[in-house]
Amino acid sequence: MNKLSQVIVFSLTFVLLSCGTQTATQSTDESSSNNEIRIAGSSTLFPISKGIIDLYKNDKTLIKVEHSGSIKGLEELASGKIDIAGSSRKINDEELKLFQKNSVEVVELEVALDGMTVAVNSGNDWLSDISTADLKKMWEPDSEDKVLKWSDVNAEWPQHEFRLFGPGAASGTFDFFTKAIMGEVGSIRSDYLSSENDNELVKGIAAEKNGIGFIGLAYFEQNRDKLKALKINGVEATLQTVQDGTYPPLARTLYLYVSKKSLKRKSVKDFVKHYLDNVSTVALSVGYIPLEDKSLENSQKTLNSLIAE
Repeated sequence: MNKLSQVIVFSLTFVLLSCGTQTATQSTDESSSNNEIRIAGSSTLFPISKGIIDLYKNDKTLIKVEHSGSIKGLEELASGKIDIAGSSRKINDEELKLFQKNSVEVVELEVALDGMTVAVNSGNDWLSDISTADLKKMWEPDSEDKVLKWSDVNAEWPQHEFRLFGPGAASGTFDFFTKAIMGEVGSIRSDYLSSENDNELVKGIAAEKNGIGFIGLAYFEQNRDKLKALKINGVEATLQTVQDGTYPPLARTLYLYVSKKSLKRKSVKDFVKHYLDNVSTVALSVGYIPLEDKSLENSQKTLNSLIAE
C-alpha cells in the first residue's frame, strides 16, 4: 500500500459525500449576503472544498458549495453570481475574455494536484496497464462505431465489447483528458455514458464488467473495493509520481479562482486564508496530492499581497 493509500485508509476526519450529493452547506443564523460565501465549479475539487468547510469554525459565515463542473463555475464567477470557482484545469483564453467583458477581476490560486485515474471494473483480472496510444484509439472521435471491443484496441485483448464512462463537456476533467490524450480540447467520441457527477461514473464502472472510464483520483481512492486503477504507460498514480511529474500525462493542478471584489469582504479573506492553510492536509485526507511547498507558498504570497492592498 502506497503512502497516499495509507493516509486514505486511516483518515477518519474527511469523507466524500454520498453518491448523488451535489451541495454542501455550512449553516448559520446569519443571513446577510456580506457573510455568505458562494462556491461552485469543479466536481474534482469538491471533496477538498467540502473538507475545508467542515474544518471552518465560524458560525457567522454561511458557506454554500456546489459542483456543477469547472466551465459552469467559471461562467458563474464571471457573471458575479458566486465568489469562488473551483477548476480542475487552468482558465482558458475564451473564459478570460468573458471576465474582461464583464469587468470581473479574479486571482488564480493553485491548491492541490490530481493524478487523473483511468479505472476499470474490479473484476477485470487481465488488464493492469494501458498506453496513451491505446487510450487515444479507444476514445478518439474516429473510433465511434468502429472501435467497440477490447480487441479492436489491441488484438491481444478479449473480444468483448467495452463500455465507456467519463465526464461531460461542462467538466474541466473532460477538457484536460481530451487535450492530454487526443491533443485537442473536446475531441472525443460521443457514444459514452457521461455525467458531471464522479460518483455516478464510479457506480457505472462498478456495475459494468467491461466498463472503463476516467475520474479524479479521490473518487478512485474512496472506491478501491469497486474499481481497479490502470497504470498509464507503466506508471501508477502515486503521491511521488504526481508530484514529480512522472505520471504521464494525466497529472494536473487544481485551482481556485477568487473574485477580487469578493476578497474585499472579511468573510471571504478569512475563508480563503483558511483554505490555503489547511488544503495540504485535507487534500491527502480525501485522496489528492498536496502541492510542493514552494507552489503552495506562492499561492499564499499571492493571497497575502492582495489582502494587504
